[in-house]
Amino acid sequence: MPENGVSLNLDIAASRFRAMIGTGGIGSGVFFALDGDHTLGREESRSGHILDKRDYCKLHIISHYVKVLLGPDFQTILVGKVGDDDVGHRLLAEMQETRLDLRYVSVVKGQQTLFSTCFVYPDGSGGNLTTADSASARVDETDIAEASRAFQAYQNLGIALAAPEVPLKARIKLLESGRQYGFFNVASLNSAEIQTPEAVKLLKNTDLLAINLDEAAALTELDLLEQDTESVFEAAVAKLQLMQPEMSMA
Repeated sequence: MPENGVSLNLDIAASRFRAMIGTGGIGSGVFFALDGDHTLGREESRSGHILDKRDYCKLHIISHYVKVLLGPDFQTILVGKVGDDDVGHRLLAEMQETRLDLRYVSVVKGQQTLFSTCFVYPDGSGGNLTTADSASARVDETDIAEASRAFQAYQNLGIALAAPEVPLKARIKLLESGRQYGFFNVASLNSAEIQTPEAVKLLKNTDLLAINLDEAAALTELDLLEQDTESVFEAAVAKLQLMQPEMSMA
């Protein structure tokens, strides 16, 4: 991650956006480099090694870059939860050092902080395994509602970020609040979520969507082994435009 003090020196007071309010996973993890380039089998045991790198979860990663690059005048407000464990307290300290606004981030006793294993093949491709029963999974619509004052304070001047690793209902509530207060709504969905009824509701409230190839294939129900990349993304764009014609996509 970039170090503090390397902002882009933008004039935030003159910019379209003054703040970002986001929800998503807050957690840590490891990078595991697999030996062998073939896809991991269902019952296969595979050797590999842990890389000397730290992994972070979605909300923390995105918010860190936004805060460091846009500087102290841009408010970066997080809504999330960590466990009452060593990892959770370490992450809180790191986020405080970056001057992220943590007024809506709480510590949940009896729960573990979100953990992810990023596995990497020799060719650079890979994926993530992420815990489903962490503190981040306890973020709900009530937590989002508590941030209503922050939305009001930056009406028509904010970005609402709905990142994975918290429940869809909470992310939908955040984007609905974004709509209510004139925010620019940004979202992402993983492959398991993108075809659910809740996802359709989220997508209709999204101004900018970021998805990868596997998520595009899941949305369109196309087989990646039978289709080329361009065809999958073209089908995804066509389907998304029916849901939200003004949506931009990355």
